[in-house]
Amino acid sequence: MNALMDKIADKILPFAEVLSKNKYLAAIRNAFVTIMPIIIGCSLCTLLNSVFLGKGNYFDKWFGFQGLDIVNVLGAIGSAGMNIMALLIVYLLAKNLAKEYKIDEDAVSVTAVVCFLIITTFGTDAKAGEYIRTYYLGAAGLFTAFIAAFATVESVKQKSIKTYKKRQT
Repeated sequence: MNALMDKIADKILPFAEVLSKNKYLAAIRNAFVTIMPIIIGCSLCTLLNSVFLGKGNYFDKWFGFQGLDIVNVLGAIGSAGMNIMALLIVYLLAKNLAKEYKIDEDAVSVTAVVCFLIITTFGTDAKAGEYIRTYYLGAAGLFTAFIAAFATVESVKQKSIKTYKKRQT
């Protein structure tokens, strides 16, 4: 069994090393590591609501306690945290990639968030006007967040290079 594991490790380790050196994948990894406590906390709230609290769940069956007020609070916490995931990721991804390129992290991160919001679908309502659906700020908007962050950082980097070259001449 150890010989098999060693062979697998010999094949996979070089590929994993190449992946770990990729600046885009490293920025994605670091962004998700940063928001991992939020993801875990929201998941625990969802778990408590789905398994233990509420009508017909374990606490109701065992103790006759539904905890509907607690269900509402935990539901709001879980929903709020997960529904802003893409917004957090676009900010952190742009910040991590800007740090890699040694350009202004704060300006690029905020610009990336604005770019993400520009390409995010807005809804309209006669009474409320325009609004952003939280659906697109959560997991459904992650791919858009990646594109917005990468495109913003790369364009700012190119602009920085051109400005630097002009100053040198």
